[in-house]
Order: sequence, then C-alpha cells, then structure tokens
Amino acid sequence: MSDHSTCRIPELWLVAGIPALTVAAGIATVLIASLSGSTDAVILPVERTGPIQVLRDEADRRAAALGLSARLILDEERRLLTVVLTPAREEPLRALLAHPTRRSLDRRIELAPSGGGRYHARLPMPPAHHWNVLLESADGSWRLSGRLDPAIGEALLKPIVQ
Repeated sequence: MSDHSTCRIPELWLVAGIPALTVAAGIATVLIASLSGSTDAVILPVERTGPIQVLRDEADRRAAALGLSARLILDEERRLLTVVLTPAREEPLRALLAHPTRRSLDRRIELAPSGGGRYHARLPMPPAHHWNVLLESADGSWRLSGRLDPAIGEALLKPIVQ
C-alpha cells in the first residue's frame, strides 16, 4: 500500500482540475451574457428569419410620404424635451430614448401637442448618454428616427427611408 495521498499527486489535479475550471468558466460566461441584456443595437421592429433581419419599414415609408421631419431640442438644465414637427400636426406622439447598449436604460416618453407642431415633455432622467431616438405617432402609423448627443442638445429626426 502506498503512503501517497491523492493531494500529493499533481497529475490528478491536472486531470480533474482543468475540466472543473472549464465548466465553471462556461457557467460564468452564460450568466454574464444573460444578465447583460440585449446586444441587439437595432431598436426598430425587424422580422427575423434565421440569421437574417428584415426591417419593417411601413411606418418610415408613411412618414416619408407625409414629408415629416422633426427637430428634437434638449434643455438639460430644466430636463425638458421639446419636439418641433414639420409639417405641423396636432396628435399625441411617443418618443423612445434608447441607450445604445443597455436596454434597461431605455425610456419611453409620451408627448402631447402644445400648438404649432410643438411638443414638450419632462425627461424622466438626466440625458448623460448618447441616445438613439424614435419618434412615432401614438397609433404607430408613422415613425422618425435619429441620434441625440446631449453635448449638442439637438437631433434631427427623419424617416429611415426616403
């Protein structure tokens, strides 16, 4: 009988330790990936067929047909968002401020008309990041999009298709 215990055999640690560390690293990778949120940078509605994404652009085509565009103005001190829609329309709007990488930071804002194609809303958070912006009618029949840089304080929103 040998007086060597299993702790003194380094080959055993190689045989059992490496696979155990690999399994632990795999579990950690899956947890990190699932907890970090979506990595899909596209915030527009798409149809997925296997690895292919096809943009559903009916709302953008409608906005282009109506000749719509908008200027989004950010007043960071008062945390106020102003939208000037051209040509002027008087209907409720929805805005989505989408964080480029963290879906948990996305914010939806309802905008009511205040006359002359202008809309105002209070921001629910300080706009410290760049935001992808979607502006659409309350019924979703048309949509404009753009990118807001808080350092500039303005964004031009237009249909994706012309």
